[in-house]
Amino acid sequence: MENKIKLAMELHTISDEYVGASYNVDRSFKEAKSHAAEVNLLCTYAPNDEYGSEADMPYIAVQEDDDVFCAIDDFKIKGTFEKAVEITALKGQYLFKAKMEYYGDMMYFYGFEKKDVYFTQAGLCMVYPKEYVGTEDEKILMKVLDEAAESFRNI
Repeated sequence: MENKIKLAMELHTISDEYVGASYNVDRSFKEAKSHAAEVNLLCTYAPNDEYGSEADMPYIAVQEDDDVFCAIDDFKIKGTFEKAVEITALKGQYLFKAKMEYYGDMMYFYGFEKKDVYFTQAGLCMVYPKEYVGTEDEKILMKVLDEAAESFRNI
């Protein structure tokens, strides 16, 4: 099966001064506007477009929704959470990285907490179709998020 995900192999920065955060990501992911209050710094896979679209997938975003918030709460108490398909505890700015099913799709994300900034408990998330599980495309997407997580900063 041929890969659906083709990277530009060049980085650009997704940032939001109001949110006060940024990260670097491959140029095949383009900034998109989200109308959901719990989705920030959204960019979608749109290699041939100038901008991403809120409805496109795969996408990267900082999310504060109940699934992410509860995963972080449970992790702090139990060292895992119920929906985790994979989970790795981390040190530093992230508590863990994990994979879970997410509204019929998959989410690979880094859970974190921040005090005195826009986010309290959130995840830097990559959401992608379940059909990518176990494929080279999933590996590519996970690497893209790993690199974005390394560059994630408060601005």
